[in-house]
Formats: sequence, C-alpha cells, structure tokens
Amino acid sequence: MINELKPNQIFVVGTNYRGEHAAGAALYAEQHFGLQHGCAHGLSGQTYGIVTMANLSRISDYIRTFIEFARFNPDKEFLLTPIGTGIAGYPAQEIAIFFHPPFCMELPFNIVLPEEFQEVKA
Repeated sequence: MINELKPNQIFVVGTNYRGEHAAGAALYAEQHFGLQHGCAHGLSGQTYGIVTMANLSRISDYIRTFIEFARFNPDKEFLLTPIGTGIAGYPAQEIAIFFHPPFCMELPFNIVLPEEFQEVKA
C-alpha cells in the first residue's frame, strides 16, 4: 500500500469510463492523490487513470497511450497498481501481457510494475 508519494511520483490506477471512483485504488487516489471525480483516463493530480472497465482490446489501447505518456515524461516515476484485476475482474496474466513483449517491446524505465505483473508467460 502506498501512503505517500514523492513530488515526481504518479500513482497509476484502473478506472471506469465515467470516472466514478467508488472503490479500490481509484477511490484511494481520489481521496489522497488528487484524482478528480469524473476523470477516467490520463493525468489528474498525482494519479494517472487507465480505463479497465472495458474489453481487453480497449484496455490495450489505454495502456499503449499510458506507456507513451510515461516515455515522454522521463522526469516522473509511474507506480502501477495491478490495474484491471480488482473490480474489472481480469486475471493478472491477461493485463500483464500488455507490459511485456511482444505487445510492449521496451517498457520505459520509469514505469514500476506491481509484483503481479512482473513475471509473465507470453
């Protein structure tokens, strides 16, 4: 559990299309790290939301956008929670593959994967 963030750290959470953060890491981010109610995707406060209440094709698009955002913001460190594995209900393996080859050939150095996503079988 992350209780505080350094100024350059961003808490990355799964969200829904409406940006209603009623539970889980998204609610915690709204209460503690500046995630604005109604913000479904992108940077808000010290939080980056990725829509995970969707099908895997849409989730992969949001993850691709996030990876590019991280690549273009090397001054920030992105602390990824196990997005999509809570309320969205996906097994960690189904989401983790998007952070490994062949989907992502080179993960930016500034994305910190959760333990659940670190070891993946392609």
